[in-house]
Amino acid sequence: MPKGKKSSRDPRGIDSSTLEKIQVFCNAYNSPEDKVIELIKFALSPPPLTLVEMPLKDIKTAVAIAWNKTNYTQLKEDPEWKIYHKNTGLSASKRLTWEHYFREWVELPGEEKNLTSGYGVINGIDIFKNFRPWEVFNVDKNTGTKQDIQSAFKKLSFKYHPDTGYNGGDRNIFEKLKEMRDSLLVIFN
Repeated sequence: MPKGKKSSRDPRGIDSSTLEKIQVFCNAYNSPEDKVIELIKFALSPPPLTLVEMPLKDIKTAVAIAWNKTNYTQLKEDPEWKIYHKNTGLSASKRLTWEHYFREWVELPGEEKNLTSGYGVINGIDIFKNFRPWEVFNVDKNTGTKQDIQSAFKKLSFKYHPDTGYNGGDRNIFEKLKEMRDSLLVIFN
């Protein structure tokens, strides 16, 4: 099937014949039947929508949930949200604004994770498109320490520092890394 086209037929699903085959397989290989069925259902399910394909309402709802609200109506009434949104200077009427908020508060879309190369790509993240310092520094946000952040920054600065970095480094990347480091160090002060 050509890329980007969806089949007009629904997945076959798991009928009684397939269930019998799963039971035989599970008995033969001593596998938990419920886990195998769960895996097969996952494999048969359609892939999740990309951020571009998601309806705007779903994007707004996901952002609201990230802010511990049940929907956009509750979110737009939240005083802290109002301050945050005003400080971004972005327009709430634009889809790009909500895609930005989704990336920041919910998650990076699959196509923007684990990038392999490109200008400004560090640890799979395009640092100029997505401000994700924990991931860029490869530090766990639940257990990372000030020392972990400083150590990770030091390793990256050896490569990107404009005066001492490999092949002359890169001032723009280095400045972005400093901005990310400083945003995390504030947490520990």
